[in-house]
Amino acid sequence: MARILLVEDDQLTAESQSHVLRHEGFTVDVAPDGACALNMMQKRGIGQSGYDVIVSDIHLPHTDGMTFLQKVRTFNQDIPFIFTTGAPCLETAIMGINHGIAGYMIKPVDNQELVSKIREASQLHALARLQQQALLASSGLPSGNLESLTDTFESALGSLWVAFQPIVSWRKQKVYAYEALVRNNEPALARPPELLSAASRLGRQIELGRTIRGAIAEAIRSAQRAGTLEEDTLIFVNLDPIDLNDPELCQFQSPLSPIAERVVFEITERDSLQNVNDLQGVLTNLRQLGFRVAIDDLGQGHAGLNTFVRLKPDFVKLDMSLIRGISEHVLRQQVVRSMVSLCRSLEILPIAEGVETVAERDTLLSLSADLLQGYLFARPSQAFVVPHFAHRW
Repeated sequence: MARILLVEDDQLTAESQSHVLRHEGFTVDVAPDGACALNMMQKRGIGQSGYDVIVSDIHLPHTDGMTFLQKVRTFNQDIPFIFTTGAPCLETAIMGINHGIAGYMIKPVDNQELVSKIREASQLHALARLQQQALLASSGLPSGNLESLTDTFESALGSLWVAFQPIVSWRKQKVYAYEALVRNNEPALARPPELLSAASRLGRQIELGRTIRGAIAEAIRSAQRAGTLEEDTLIFVNLDPIDLNDPELCQFQSPLSPIAERVVFEITERDSLQNVNDLQGVLTNLRQLGFRVAIDDLGQGHAGLNTFVRLKPDFVKLDMSLIRGISEHVLRQQVVRSMVSLCRSLEILPIAEGVETVAERDTLLSLSADLLQGYLFARPSQAFVVPHFAHRW
């Protein structure tokens, strides 16, 4: 039978509802406020809370129900929430819907209706878990149950490190920026797409993003102490759209905020930007802190007009599918020339990815593309490698 977390500060209500739910066969844990509830979930394991449904009052002391919901969603996107309230409000109802609540009930709550909603939410949660297992079975991720995937993901998270690949300005013969690329030592999740997919299956994308950004910040601090990173060199950091829902991203105390002026968040549409809460507000806050924004993979088909209008990027990455073999493809040359020209007219800096040959480099230079990235200059490395520009390949 389903395990329920009941968050209710009124003792009589909590006792009454927990008695009814236990009588119906549910296992029930009770917390008096959101902070206590979060502690209970964390003891059971972040990302795998052990609860099937959360029933929470909205108006709670210390940490209210809405704040509690928002914090839970940073590490678990799937667990169903049922809100109860004695003071219904359209604003909280809309916010709850935006965060995917399973029910909004006005006090005094009808016990049988509550039981019915919990059963339905629990069944939907179980179905979602089965869907995750089916996706696991058809993917390249480790087979087995979610518990085994959790162990594998923990191993990857514990061995995570960051590689850096230079982005060069060929005409200035210098490193313009580095792109930070996540790596780990867990063989089953060694490739970034596999790691990201595992985080998605486990509802731990926000946690993974925070861990990566923390590792990047530490690597930059170490390089600055060692004098191996120029002060004016930018760092490109990849973000999935779901990372934009993380409230920590826009906080002054977040790991990258102290160096925001040199950080460019590179946004990839692996997930739809439609799922980002208050995208414009988030972008405004990031830019006020000093961060800049780039669109990744231009030319791969993901970044449409709507993406440009909403993000207003400072940089765009021209996808390697356009760059590979460009010296022999006149049509690609025309497309890239037009892209570079249009970007410049919009005061957007284009960066060509995946440059591997001298012929590709020289063709891009003839098309006025100066910022280049690829194996021709350096492979990703833990060190901030500086290419030998005196050697012109």
